Amino acid sequence: MKNEKSEPEIEPRFELRVNAHLPSAYISEQEQKVDLYQRIYSSSLQELAEISEELTDRFGVPPEPVKNLLQVAGLRLDA
Repeated sequence: MKNEKSEPEIEPRFELRVNAHLPSAYISEQEQKVDLYQRIYSSSLQELAEISEELTDRFGVPPEPVKNLLQVAGLRLDA
């Protein structure tokens, strides 16, 4: 408001050697996967917990890559 320049918001970037994705054996429909990726990466921590519950309800117990994906998304939010 005083014509002061503010620092641009920095988007955190992680380079982790972790298998983190939605496997086709877990979710076969590409359109569903794209929708879930978008929801995961635009969600809050509370919404991530809800997405995790939804995944279990709809597709069964998430495999390790899905759990890793949700954890990486949570780390990104914490950063």
